[in-house]
Formats: sequence, structure tokens, C-alpha cells
Amino acid sequence: MPLEPSRRKLEERVLALENKLLEQKALNEKLRTAQEEYRLLVENSTDVIWSADRNLRFSYFSPSVYQLRGYTPEEAVAMGPEDTFTPSSLKLVKEEIHRRDAGGKERFRHFCLELECLCKDGAAKWVECAGTINLDKDGKPESIHGIARDITQHKNNVKIMQAADKALAAKVLELEETNKAIAMLTEEAEANAKEYKTKMARLISRLSRPYIESFQKTALNKNQKICMDFVASCLSDFEDYMPGRNDGLAESLNAKESEIARLVSIGCTSRDISQLLDIPKRSVDFYRAKIRKKLGFVPPGKNLTQYLTSLYG
Repeated sequence: MPLEPSRRKLEERVLALENKLLEQKALNEKLRTAQEEYRLLVENSTDVIWSADRNLRFSYFSPSVYQLRGYTPEEAVAMGPEDTFTPSSLKLVKEEIHRRDAGGKERFRHFCLELECLCKDGAAKWVECAGTINLDKDGKPESIHGIARDITQHKNNVKIMQAADKALAAKVLELEETNKAIAMLTEEAEANAKEYKTKMARLISRLSRPYIESFQKTALNKNQKICMDFVASCLSDFEDYMPGRNDGLAESLNAKESEIARLVSIGCTSRDISQLLDIPKRSVDFYRAKIRKKLGFVPPGKNLTQYLTSLYG
């Protein structure tokens, strides 16, 4: 009888141990599954996962370091920081660690840097390196863990865009200079054209004036006198030529209207113009109405002849 309680306690104890073993087994299985998932994640990640101490002595590189740098993880771990980063990038990393070396209460301090890493083929690739500096109890850097992502293509694209922007700015500047040169040439050409017109007007006047004065001394009928007065009026414009003098009028009237306006300015009536140009009088009246309208003489109330004489005289 005395053995019965002791046996019951022993069985209960054994049962408790078996339950703990089952729980531990389940925890170990979960841990194994988690470790397997983590291993698959690390081994299949295109980003490089790495670990190092505060002196940048590496202790781990994920397999993707081979795709990035051409080194196996074992080769990369065996290399020192001078063989891992370019001199300028190594300087940045050391400055970052030194900056975190000021102490403090934080357990972890994060960073993100753009660095150039050295590859087996002698090339250098840009990586975005994000990581955490683990601090000891005194707040000093103890270890570093990070992830490096290849951003070489991105950096190259930025350079291409910057070069394109620079080339575009140069083209814009060149275009502006070209426009300035064109404006100067246009201004010079306009000045030359005005000078040429002035010279031609003087030449025509010098050659024509003697003949006109000779004809005006002869006996002329009414139509001949109108024609001669018309030619003399045109010649006066040549003699008094000023570039742009009647440009607005010339632009507003067509050729036939300009011809009739000139005849009106020297005092010709509609009947005179009809006989001289051999067109119906009603056509002359129609043109006169159009001239008045274009010059703002609508409704009639101003003397068109006087106004045209002031323009052409």
C-alpha cells in the first residue's frame, strides 16, 4: 500500500515530462521550419545580406553576392574592407561608424548609404546599403548588419539624364544665340533694304524729273494732264521718300484701290477716273466706298480727297 502514492506521482511526473518533450519537439519543428524559410529567403534574394564587426571584418555574405560581385560568399568573407569598397566609399562607411561612436542609450542605429563595391572582374558597382549598427552596453558600435541592393543601372540612368539635360541646355543656349544672330541680321537687312529703297527713289527721281517737267510744258488734253499729274504725284513720293510713310495705307488697300486712291488724291472725279481707267463709273463709286470704309470714313462726313492728298501729297 505505501508504494501506491509514490507510483502515482512517478507516473504523473513521467506524463508531464512527455508533454514537455512533445511541446519542445513542436517548438523545434517550428524553429526548423522558420530557419528553412529564412534560408530560402536569404538564398533566393537578389539583395545581398551581410554581417561584419565594427572594423568591417565580414562574417557573412548571402549567396547573391556572387551575382553582384562575382565572388562566392566564402571568398567575400575572406576579403578585407579595402578589397570590398572603393577608397571613397570605404571612407564614407568609416565616417558613418565613427559618427555612431559617440555613445548613447540607443541599442541600434540605422544608416543608408550609396557605396561603390569592387567586383571580381575589376569593375565597380553602385549599391544602396541599408543597415543597422548594433551598440554594446556602453553605446559603442559592436557589430553591423545590412542589405546591399544593386543600383548601378539607376545611377547610369541618372548620369544619362544629367548628360541629356546638359546637352539640352547647351542646345537651348545655342538656339538663343542663333535667334539673337538672326535678329541682328534681320535688323541689318531691313536697314539695308530701307537704304536701297531710298537710293532707288532718288535715282528714279533724278532720271524721270526732266522728262515730266518737259511734258508738263506741252499742251495736254484733260486725260493726258490727269495722267501726267498722277505720274508727278508718284514721283513726289519718290523724292520725299521716307521708309514706312504710307505702309499702313498700302497694307489696307489692294492694288486697284490704291490706284484709285492716288487719282482721288490729285483731284480726279469719279467720271475722270472712269474715263482714264476705262471702267464704269459705278465701279469707281464702289471702289471709293470701299476706300472710305477701310480708312474709317463711314458714314460719309469727311473729305476723302483732302485726306488722301495729305497722305500722298
